[in-house]
Amino acid sequence: MTETTRRLITAGVIITNFLVAVEATVVSTAAPTIVGELGGMSLYAWVFTAYMITTTVTGPIWGKLSDLYGRKLMYGLSVAIFLLGSGLSGQSHSMTELIGWRSVQGLGGGALIPLGQTVLAEIYTLAARARMQAMITTIFGIASILGPLVGGFITQHWSWRFIFYLNIPFGIVGVSLLWATLPPPAASGPVRFDFRGTLLFCAALTLMLIWADGMAHWKPADPRAWGGLLAVVVLWTLFMLAERTHPDPLLPPALFRLRMFSAAAALMTLVGMALYGAITFLPLYCQNVLHQTASQAGQALTPLLVTWIAGSTVSTQLILKAGYRVTIGIGALGFALGFGILSRVGPQTAGGWLFLAAVLAGVGGGFSVAPLVLGAQSVVDRPHLGVATSEILFFRSVGSSVGVTLMGVAVLTTPDLALGLQRAFLTGLVFGVTMLALTLLLPAGDAASVARS
Repeated sequence: MTETTRRLITAGVIITNFLVAVEATVVSTAAPTIVGELGGMSLYAWVFTAYMITTTVTGPIWGKLSDLYGRKLMYGLSVAIFLLGSGLSGQSHSMTELIGWRSVQGLGGGALIPLGQTVLAEIYTLAARARMQAMITTIFGIASILGPLVGGFITQHWSWRFIFYLNIPFGIVGVSLLWATLPPPAASGPVRFDFRGTLLFCAALTLMLIWADGMAHWKPADPRAWGGLLAVVVLWTLFMLAERTHPDPLLPPALFRLRMFSAAAALMTLVGMALYGAITFLPLYCQNVLHQTASQAGQALTPLLVTWIAGSTVSTQLILKAGYRVTIGIGALGFALGFGILSRVGPQTAGGWLFLAAVLAGVGGGFSVAPLVLGAQSVVDRPHLGVATSEILFFRSVGSSVGVTLMGVAVLTTPDLALGLQRAFLTGLVFGVTMLALTLLLPAGDAASVARS
């Protein structure tokens, strides 16, 4: 592969990843205007929930399909579905239509991040891949900052429909670069896709995400809470039994016998719990306890996002010298200290402590997410690279849903909001401390020696 080809592939990955990264913040900025025009305030949350469920559920499926049928075909198909959902979302005339087309958009969007990182893992060495991971994280940080600005400008000066239409020209450019440069799949034997496991996986995960969302509103004694939990456990049990008997399962159990991969999966779940718990509840604390404006509360996340980006750049180079255990241990310590501070802050606490807590939470994300993805990729063979990458990112998504739910229950079951948020932050402290303990499961040595072993 020539250097020019490699750069064109990287450009295509960057463009398509940026579309997904900016999607959430752009839509959230325009959502009040959308509801005002289409009505259906009771369905407001489902504009985001429908997209989140379909992206989370389909991520591992796209990863497996790319291992079986090739990155080029699956990348092209997923971008086509994403752009179709985007265009039809812009044509919506009711909230029900919008939610349906957002689901279609999520079906394609679930592939773009894991397939993009899989493609980069195939064309770069470990050292170069570390730089690429830092760049991808930087793209997400920039998207988080630009998204609200772009969404607000488009909604105010044009129409909210253009926040969806704008995806189409950029998506076409990105997928054209990838289609022209990615090699076709190598010849392989007969494909035995795990249809039964896929259906059980979709049912189990969808029900779990809906149950997690409901737990933020149901009381602990609500029959829906216990009934839903029982159904989730049954479906996951059936799924795991199905995976043990299929010759080429959707989520290969053999991956979890790899020490680095299984530790990365557990740690990434905790990273999702802690990182998105901080992103969700820090602005809520600023608005409802410190009585700041929505704009000021949003700015409280800026030090977290900046240090997340900076930390990713440093951490992906640090693993090459100090290894995964030390690097991710720094991230776990950042989460523990950050939530420890947040659990003690009150209305009279100096603003510097809140700033420090946000910085430490950003360190937690920066020193954890990218190194865990690299670690999982480094210990699997090429035929399993797609499913391994998508699984690790899948565990982060699941962790974010579970973590926000657990912290939300701490808030909703406490009459005093300030005290409830402190309990939520204590829950986050538990996530950080548990993560710190689990770093001992990571293999010692630098990243190169772990990959060779």
